[in-house]
Formats: sequence, structure tokens, C-alpha cells
Amino acid sequence: MKKIIVILFLMFAHMSVIAANSEDCMYSPEGKEPTKFAKEELSFSKFINENLFVGILSSGDYISVKYWTCDHFGLEANLFIPISEMNDGLIKEKILWLASKVLAKKDSEIIRLYLSKLEKIKDGRIEIPHDMYSEFAVQISSGQFSKTISINFYFS
Repeated sequence: MKKIIVILFLMFAHMSVIAANSEDCMYSPEGKEPTKFAKEELSFSKFINENLFVGILSSGDYISVKYWTCDHFGLEANLFIPISEMNDGLIKEKILWLASKVLAKKDSEIIRLYLSKLEKIKDGRIEIPHDMYSEFAVQISSGQFSKTISINFYFS
């Protein structure tokens, strides 16, 4: 089962690359080094291309991070967790962990403050107000055997 999940994850990451390569964009060097990951956090990591980093965490979770710069710049980070049932505390913890790894400290803090005001975290998109980004959001979705947490921002 774990091999199937890994294969599906890498296929998903590769499909994102195909879509990204169809655009004429220059890619941000921020995506080139996962400097915020401790060596012991990653069981496997690979750069699919200049702007897309994928990895398997020692916790068993999977991560993909894509940065881009074009007429606009942005980020899309996905954390695939192979468990579907999670309490709100654990979901918040995973969101904040992902934010701390892929966002600037001030953006991570904006997410932390926004989540602290929420009583319950549900599947769906959480739009987070931001002075600079035209889009700044956290997306939570559940599958039969998994949960996916995504963080993205967009600035034009």
C-alpha cells in the first residue's frame, strides 16, 4: 500500500511539473534549496526540476513545494498525510509546521494568528487576508485514507 501511495504522490508531483513547464516562467531560486528541513526530517527528497521539490518525511508524510516567478510570483505547498482521521489540534499543528517550512516567518505568523481565531477546522479552503498577496490560502481535503493540506500564495 505504501508503494502505491508513493507512486501516486510522485505522479501527482510530475503532473504539476508538466503543467508548470507549459508556461513561459522563470523559476524562483527559493525553490532550489529546502534549507528549512532538518536532515532527519527527510527520508527521501528530490528536485523534479528547478522549481519543484518533493520529499517523503520521516513521519511518513509526503511533501511537494513549487515556487514560481513570471508576470506574478507564488508558491504552492502540499502536505499529503496518509491518515484520514485527525483532530483539529493535529490539523493546526500540521498546517503550522508546513507554513514554518515554506513561508517567510511573517507569513507563517499570519497563518498562526488566523488559525488561532478559528474554533473548528473543516475541510475546504481558508482564505487568509494578506496586505501583499492577492491570494493567500490554506486548503484542507480528505480522502478515504489520507488528508492533504495545501498552502498557496499568489502575487501579481
